[in-house]
Amino acid sequence: GHGTIPSGLTDITWPDLAGAVSLAVARLSAQLPGKPIYVVGFSTGAALALNHELENISLDKPTSFAGMVMLSPAIGLAPIAAGAYWQAKLGK
Repeated sequence: GHGTIPSGLTDITWPDLAGAVSLAVARLSAQLPGKPIYVVGFSTGAALALNHELENISLDKPTSFAGMVMLSPAIGLAPIAAGAYWQAKLGK
């Protein structure tokens, strides 16, 4: 219901959404064995895709995606993250 019927979101939880992503990735990986998977996520979809990969990393599992594009991701960053631009500049 996300994005189509607002009433579809009244009983859903974050673990429900994360579980749906895990199922979809498993199905897609089975359908495309050995092929890279690239994800373009918008808003909550971007956050869910990122969460999926971070969960894999924290469990020492291989990552699922060859690349990710996040459009307007629904994630929060610490204010210190603004310094990453300068860190990248200094790193060159």
